[in-house]
Amino acid sequence: MKRIPVLIVSGFLGSGKTTFLQHMIKHCQDKGWKPGIILNELGDENVEQHLFPRQKLHEILGGCVCCTLKDTLQDVLHDIIDQHKHHPIDLLIIEGTGVANPLELKEVVCTDEFTSYFTFHSIMTIVDATEYLDYKSVIWSWKEERTLMAQQVENADIVLLNKIDLIGSSKCKKIEDKLSEDIPGTKVVKTILARAPLGELISLSTPSKPKTIIKTKWTHHENIGSIKIAAVSPLDFPSLKKWLTNHPSIIRAKGVLQSKSMVPIAFQYSSGQFSTEPVENLEEGTIVLIGDKTMLFFLKEQFSQTFPVRKKAAFSRR
Repeated sequence: MKRIPVLIVSGFLGSGKTTFLQHMIKHCQDKGWKPGIILNELGDENVEQHLFPRQKLHEILGGCVCCTLKDTLQDVLHDIIDQHKHHPIDLLIIEGTGVANPLELKEVVCTDEFTSYFTFHSIMTIVDATEYLDYKSVIWSWKEERTLMAQQVENADIVLLNKIDLIGSSKCKKIEDKLSEDIPGTKVVKTILARAPLGELISLSTPSKPKTIIKTKWTHHENIGSIKIAAVSPLDFPSLKKWLTNHPSIIRAKGVLQSKSMVPIAFQYSSGQFSTEPVENLEEGTIVLIGDKTMLFFLKEQFSQTFPVRKKAAFSRR
């Protein structure tokens, strides 16, 4: 059987990975390719399923495939191999969590166990231009954040410098200079809303040459966790935005909730940026908060004191 090219999508929390994945799926559809998708989430529920209404997803939930769920990733890869015999795919895209080291995912794909079925294509790392210099700063970030982002960028074959419309040209130049210093020779593409020239970056017949970087110690997200708050009653979204902004220990938040006017709304929050879009269906209002693991229970209590949560609300922590 023809080996399946594997593309790994990396990037820190809120950088734009899922938006990029949506563009990737659309590109594959336009080319007549059938993509396979592995989506990994720190939490035990994917609150972004509405973004992929007609795409089958292989979801790995409740942890990170680069460390605690590596065996689960191997099982999913075996499932894809079995399904490929009857329903072939042209490309496999793996989106890791925002705190995953992509090189560890690559190592799983490139083991002898899978080399007869998969061929490594590339690691594409999405970088949030609005936050990159701050995350490089000792003053404005944790050491764990800096090391994780450095590993994601250093191990990339292609870097997408995203959200350049939200920064000035001088800051963009500083980031480009810093990236040239940190990863000389790596292709850097500037993007808005994670829209990249995929026709130039992706070729199924001529995959990019993988780089070999040997790390003696991986950095894992020991201080970063997630919490799901379910059974959230209708709320005021401007108030939610203000609440999130006032809690700097929250790095990322997302969910699907009802507005005060009973309209189902999906929201995204990262780097102080808050966006919403209406969705068709909502079974239960759910929010996922990602940030400082030591603050999760405090955040849960603060949220329930500020916003209406039904008595049977479910709280789960990872």
